[in-house]
Amino acid sequence: MTLSAEAAAKPTTSETNTGSAQAAGKSEGQGEDLLERCINADFKVNLYVIKELLNDAPEKVALPALALRQQAREGKLPDDLIPVLAHLAGGAPTDAAFVHFTKALAAFGRSAAPATPHVIFRLQNTFVTNDQSFWVLDSAIYALGYMGGDEAKAFITELQGEDPSRVLKSKSVYKGTLSDDQRAAIHERTLTKVAEMLGKDDAGKWDRKMTSLKRKKPEPKKKNEPAGGGLKPWMTR
Repeated sequence: MTLSAEAAAKPTTSETNTGSAQAAGKSEGQGEDLLERCINADFKVNLYVIKELLNDAPEKVALPALALRQQAREGKLPDDLIPVLAHLAGGAPTDAAFVHFTKALAAFGRSAAPATPHVIFRLQNTFVTNDQSFWVLDSAIYALGYMGGDEAKAFITELQGEDPSRVLKSKSVYKGTLSDDQRAAIHERTLTKVAEMLGKDDAGKWDRKMTSLKRKKPEPKKKNEPAGGGLKPWMTR
């Protein structure tokens, strides 16, 4: 993953100190809430942290990615960052990071249409084998509804014509809490809604706070809980 030199340029000392951005790569529970610190930091700080984490600890990219998602929702990211977010989404190291980068793009609305091929490329390689991968697909499809573009329309048409749909293709190995019928029904509703959104000149921007960003103490895993059974905030729309 390579960020543009300008976008990923090392922030000034004052920017880093203000946002405490380097803390995003450290262990949780140190000082202030890390997510809030990243959200309050300059977006360039978060980009620099992401660049460093992609090299040193890619599994930790989700936290600054979530901060960028929130900053995009609040209108704090410039349009010229769309190509950077597109590359980050297409090559995101984790499902969580992918969803966050994609939702950040959705916050730009139709201006992010040129980024849809990167999102679609990632989705073409997403296999629905548990609840987590199901919600990754569902969330990203909704994001495409805001982003728009011919590629998004073609992809939704492709999904609508699949038989069986990709949410059921791996049902023999699927492990999760959602039944075949539930997945099929949700997927059909999503495709219908997103096709409607794509039929509009402007579907608006994903700029509503649809999930809480407050960090919560994880609940103890239940005995024999199926893989992908514990849904996380980033999985919802």
